[in-house]
Amino acid sequence: MWLDGIVRGAYSERMRLSEWMEKGRRAPVSDDEMAAELGVSRATVSRLRRGKMVPSFALAGRIYEVTGRKVTPTDFIENLHFAEAS
Repeated sequence: MWLDGIVRGAYSERMRLSEWMEKGRRAPVSDDEMAAELGVSRATVSRLRRGKMVPSFALAGRIYEVTGRKVTPTDFIENLHFAEAS
């Protein structure tokens, strides 16, 4: 189950969604491409990428899988706290 990987890998190689979209693959991934892979709107990807929203548990799991387990739910929680503080 993907949750086991999150627990075990929580402190290993971590990456924010924006970082992964810029350099996590061979070429940058656009908001439109990521939205299509996740089955959400481009606006949702934009808000997630900018740290303006936290994904649902199900969406966090899809992001975790699509990003090759580089972007974890914990990364979104940390981004949200950072966005609220600034």
